[in-house]
Amino acid sequence: MYLRIISFDIEVLPNENGQFPTAEICPVTMISCTLNSKVNLKDFNGEDIKSDNIIFLLRKNNVGNINFDSENGRVIIEFLDEKFMLNEFFRFMNYFNSDVITGYNINGFDIPYVVDRSKVLGIDNVKIGRSDSNLFYTKYMSKGMMTYKVVGVDGRIVFDVLYILRREDASNTFLKKYNLKRLSLEHVSYEILGVEKLDFSISKMIEYWKDNDNKELVNEFVNYCSRDSFLALEFVTRFRLLDRFLMLSKRSGKLPQAIINSAGSGVMVENLLLKEFKKNDRIMSCRSKTRNKDDDDKELIGAFVLEPELGITDNIASVDYKSLYPSIMIKHNLSYDTVIMTRGTYDFDDVNEINEEDIEVQTFEDGKVVGKFIKKEKHVGIVPNLLKDLLNERTILKKEMKKHDKDSVDYLLLDASQNAVKILLNSMYGYGGDKRAKVYNWTVASAVTANGRKRIHATKSQIEDEIGVVYYDNNDYKLTVVASDTDSCYVKVDYLDENMREGVDDEISRDAVIHCINYVIEEVNKKLEKPMELAFENYIKRILVVAKKRYAMLIEDDNGRLSITTK
Repeated sequence: MYLRIISFDIEVLPNENGQFPTAEICPVTMISCTLNSKVNLKDFNGEDIKSDNIIFLLRKNNVGNINFDSENGRVIIEFLDEKFMLNEFFRFMNYFNSDVITGYNINGFDIPYVVDRSKVLGIDNVKIGRSDSNLFYTKYMSKGMMTYKVVGVDGRIVFDVLYILRREDASNTFLKKYNLKRLSLEHVSYEILGVEKLDFSISKMIEYWKDNDNKELVNEFVNYCSRDSFLALEFVTRFRLLDRFLMLSKRSGKLPQAIINSAGSGVMVENLLLKEFKKNDRIMSCRSKTRNKDDDDKELIGAFVLEPELGITDNIASVDYKSLYPSIMIKHNLSYDTVIMTRGTYDFDDVNEINEEDIEVQTFEDGKVVGKFIKKEKHVGIVPNLLKDLLNERTILKKEMKKHDKDSVDYLLLDASQNAVKILLNSMYGYGGDKRAKVYNWTVASAVTANGRKRIHATKSQIEDEIGVVYYDNNDYKLTVVASDTDSCYVKVDYLDENMREGVDDEISRDAVIHCINYVIEEVNKKLEKPMELAFENYIKRILVVAKKRYAMLIEDDNGRLSITTK
């Protein structure tokens, strides 16, 4: 499927005092549109020209005309009147008929400003969607920051690159890979794309407005604006940012725009569960209406986090459980239709047929009962059944990926598909453990986290007490779990004999650490019930820990390449 994408960026005349522009007095001076395919402008303005970069330029001191910049392959359409320019911009947006509208901070600035400026100029029909709906926006606060929701772009996806970079969920592929200290286009384009954003100062913008006849200044201004729209499109196309959202849409059944606009994965999981409940002839409860109100006052105990060793530590391997919480829910049949309610009733059709042997009691680490659940031998829960289907689907997708070249479109689409399934898998508990969720149940959520904590405790005990020491290359190596998180452990590998630490030549090799940790993984997995599985994550050559979840890690990959990760 080929999507037509348009990226746009506007430039606005600053206030004379250099403050942030306001739509009441500051005109839009330029709009740059960069397209992912060339468009023929013959039917748009009579010029038989093909270009993928169209500039709408307001030059109040010059005669409006159309210029083709053959050197840069762009078309510059000049206007004497701002109202006419904006109307032509709207007309072009519909003429190109894109599937996706993108840009950098277009939801937070460009679109709201264009809407407000159109009102000031008396433009009634602001239509850039595939319906007769007018473009508008609404404001709301999210995480202490003013956020804008764009409405009235029916039939097209509005994809703000800045909003994607701000996301803190698994859809943001840049979170782990890049340590972005700022989210300005200047910073992220240099760090991620390796391309510099051009500079054009406020004083130059004011100078341009006063003197439109300075061709050198005009060209510099055009290049500046054009680069911004190009960079946004480059993010979307180079990293195929849309793929994951489209695959999440396809798998969850929610519209792409709903997923892009959402702050998390709850809307997708809820839609998926609604379909599963219907398939099983069940009805999901209304939000916060029918559940046990006492549960709202109970604190949900989270994951086990071992206090880390502060300071510098060398030779660590991190291991993590693949889909730990989904595996726990499958293994113990933890679901909203298998939990035995505390009010003395069963949420199960065949109440009279349930005996004590059909029930599994879930406990905390101290032995205190969390709740009781029907065993899977008697009835497989809706959620475990859905999770098994998702796990199988992801396995099939990953096998299919191996048949294609890593740079091929087929491989990238399959990768987006398996990642979408992974997000849904790992979001199932998060949604159910949210008090705002329709299916929230303290007993189910607590049973999941309680089993997660017990699993990490058991892993730590098995590594340190049962395995303890691994022999490799004429040396005994001692294993110590120096930190742990929700689904992972950080294992330090050290000489059992303290005397071996002397001298640089006695430095522990990466091979020794990897051998020890592979042995650990093999031994731990022998005792695990599928689909639960411990896997190697990273070899950490050195880590500096200053507080819990505050660290800098020096990671070395299989090829000896070093990278630094901080939190």
